[in-house]
Amino acid sequence: MKKTIQMLLGLVCAVLLAVCAATAEEARTESDYVQLALPGASSVKKQSLKSKYRTFDGLGVDNEVVAVWKAAQGYVFQTRVHYGTEFYEDPVMDVYVGLDKEGLITGVVIGDTKDHTASFLGLITQEALDAAYIGRLASSTLTADAVSGATFSSDAALYGVQTACYYAANVFRLGEREVQDIQLKKLAQALPGEYEKLDVDPAFVSDTGTVQYAARGVDSEGNALYAIVTQAIFTPKNPENNMAMPTYQIFIRASDRAVCHANMLAGHFYEAFPMTDEKLAAYYGIPLRTGEEFDFFAEGLISDAPEYVLTSATNAFADTRTGATPEGNDTSLSVRNCFITAAQYFVRVLAPAE
Repeated sequence: MKKTIQMLLGLVCAVLLAVCAATAEEARTESDYVQLALPGASSVKKQSLKSKYRTFDGLGVDNEVVAVWKAAQGYVFQTRVHYGTEFYEDPVMDVYVGLDKEGLITGVVIGDTKDHTASFLGLITQEALDAAYIGRLASSTLTADAVSGATFSSDAALYGVQTACYYAANVFRLGEREVQDIQLKKLAQALPGEYEKLDVDPAFVSDTGTVQYAARGVDSEGNALYAIVTQAIFTPKNPENNMAMPTYQIFIRASDRAVCHANMLAGHFYEAFPMTDEKLAAYYGIPLRTGEEFDFFAEGLISDAPEYVLTSATNAFADTRTGATPEGNDTSLSVRNCFITAAQYFVRVLAPAE
């Protein structure tokens, strides 16, 4: 009987400790997160944001820096990550990242979250975050292994760190500075060559998309190129198709004024339609003279069946139809809008026809 009472008391104590710990966790303030991310931080002052730096992760949604603190020991960056294109609930995670004056990561702490898979989030312990990040040089190309069973939540934490590092390099000259312009590196990875950034013309407007970035360069074979990063504007035919608009790098050869390569930077679709290299290649080699060459272009569209069953990781809407038509499904129509936008920008801004 005595042992049973002791066991019950022990269980009650454990539950109370867990409740207290949870309460303490919920009661954390910004100051608490700053101290955890940058241990021993003193003379802490919140900074005004120099710019709304945003990056686009592999899931096609944007992440941002929402607050920065400067301390005697370094900086703390609060980043906000939207990692929900696989799910309709749109999970959001705040990640606090501390950097010392040498650009080394001093701490990564997960703050407020809105995650419908709390059990997965619970797998990402502070010990796991410390082991993955502390002591590493800040870099926006930094990678870390996902925690088993919590891939999406692990990736969200990584995107938060990468976003903080990108901001730190561009604004405070901390960390791996040689990769400040990540987009130039992505261009060279897709089509080897030397590139220089061009200012995007703010006066350019298109109904089909926006120009995110522009560059010119020379590929490894000596061909002069223009590179345009566009994001589609598109209203899906299927109202249930909660897809993220694609962002494409599109390369145009100066000699024949034709697209010579393209690849997706970000985007996610609730459709089982991969945009194959063969489909993309249909856009290559067509001289761009007016910027309207792809307005009714059908060769690159995916339209080999009238409709398909929508699929997703959660099967939340297993019976929803994509609304694919002989003119192309939502996926390929939105990708075409990227090419239309690039053609328009090339002709109107970069290299107007004589």
